[in-house]
Amino acid sequence: MFKSEINSFVQNMDVIRGYINSVEPVLLEKCSENFKKDAEDLSVLLLLFNDSRLNDGESDFELSEEAKNKIKENFDGEIIIEPCDDGEGCNLKVNGSGGDRFAKAMENLAKHENQKMLLYKSSLMSIISTVECFILDFLKSYFQQYNHEITSTLISKKDKHFTLDELESFADVKDAKMFIIDNKLENLIRGSFEDWIDFLKEKLNLNMGYINEVKERLIEVFQRRNIVVHNKGIVNSIYLSKVSGKYKNEVKKGYPVFLDRQYLESAINDLELNFSLIAFELWKNKKKDDQSRFKLLTNLISSNLDFKRWEIIKGFSTFLGNDSCCTHWHKMFAKINYWLSCKRLGTFDKVKDKVIAEDLSACTMDFQLCKSALLDEKDNVFRLMNQILENEILSFDDIDSWPIFDEYKEDTMYQDIENRWKGEDI
Repeated sequence: MFKSEINSFVQNMDVIRGYINSVEPVLLEKCSENFKKDAEDLSVLLLLFNDSRLNDGESDFELSEEAKNKIKENFDGEIIIEPCDDGEGCNLKVNGSGGDRFAKAMENLAKHENQKMLLYKSSLMSIISTVECFILDFLKSYFQQYNHEITSTLISKKDKHFTLDELESFADVKDAKMFIIDNKLENLIRGSFEDWIDFLKEKLNLNMGYINEVKERLIEVFQRRNIVVHNKGIVNSIYLSKVSGKYKNEVKKGYPVFLDRQYLESAINDLELNFSLIAFELWKNKKKDDQSRFKLLTNLISSNLDFKRWEIIKGFSTFLGNDSCCTHWHKMFAKINYWLSCKRLGTFDKVKDKVIAEDLSACTMDFQLCKSALLDEKDNVFRLMNQILENEILSFDDIDSWPIFDEYKEDTMYQDIENRWKGEDI
């Protein structure tokens, strides 16, 4: 139902990940090279960092008198460090020709820092734009398939639908319906994230319980994008009025908002998971027995295993495992990967009793192997692994690619199995 839209969304998010991961190392290397080149001219900064007034009366960074004198000898002018007018931090002034060298070095440093921030800001804007396009795509697809719902969801009795010119421009009723869909959805996208959630819950009857845990975080991501676009990345009253207390405590009005690769990666993961789940829930509500949905969820879980994105794996596995219409195999696949994600995220103790109690005697041997791996039953793991390979249930490459066995790979017994079976086809 939404297979192509979800796949396109996930691929676009991966493109943004790849862009950040490709460009950031280049910028960091350039920044490092520049810093080394200008190290002598920037050395005066060490005097500033050493000043106790910068650190509430105490400095964790200490220079010897010899080091201080050596730095001062590199500059022919006077070096002045004095408190800022607002009492927060210190100002650094370097007079004479040494000041010109210092200013030039700081200009180069700022240029490379600005390039890095441009990468982060443009990436954040691209992330949110990708989400907006996805919402438009899958909702447009939905209303094209169920256009009889337009009157109960997109149109209210107060709406003025068409001007005479618009009516004359329509080829037929279908054309008019598409106009309504496009117009209403574009208006929806111009609203806030909270407006989207209200629409999806009230008009399309989605539950979206999975959003609850991350709702405040998602709101913050959208608000951070807004101040990047509309306020040069400077925290303002609008941002502070929209985000929860946790995020208010991390910023200060009038100061730039923080961005780095880790923040962007977390935002991508949260948005990719939860907006995909919105589409999956709508799909489930309309076509609950559609096997292609289970297959797509399985594929998404598997692809995220390759990158060890445990929060995404956990979310998709939970959704698949809770679907009463999926097959027993899909349920077990979801359970195993849900438990694995808990183990990797450090919350395995909360589910360990359920793993122990799970009766897999009627399941295939590969699921039994996974249970033993989760419970650290080393001897049983290698016994079952050998049986599976001997009976050609899985190839060694299949086993080796699954991160559930990562902690066993340094064991000599695993290496013996690898030497015997690697490259064997089934």
